[in-house]
Amino acid sequence: MNDGIPQDTRCTVLVTLDCPSRASFEAVARLALKNLPHFWSMPGFLGGEIYVATGTWRVITRLDWQTVEDHERCMSDPAWSDVPESIEFQDRVDADDVRMSIEVLSRV
Repeated sequence: MNDGIPQDTRCTVLVTLDCPSRASFEAVARLALKNLPHFWSMPGFLGGEIYVATGTWRVITRLDWQTVEDHERCMSDPAWSDVPESIEFQDRVDADDVRMSIEVLSRV
């Protein structure tokens, strides 16, 4: 179901984080959850969820956007540098050598 939003304007972003240790995994998952509410203040944000993969130290964040442009504006917004959870998240990803991949998906 697309909730009345034209399929060609909806965008889903998957952020996959492969952590090198259990401690890193737990910290990254906790910080990802703490960051999720900040997306709600961004124009075009439709919702998101955090998943953990069974049997691995992988965290996957799904973020749904009205358009790809809404996602891009959010990611380039300088306000993120004022969000303590965002800073702590990025510092942890960098310090723990977490492998991060970002996929931007559009419906067909």
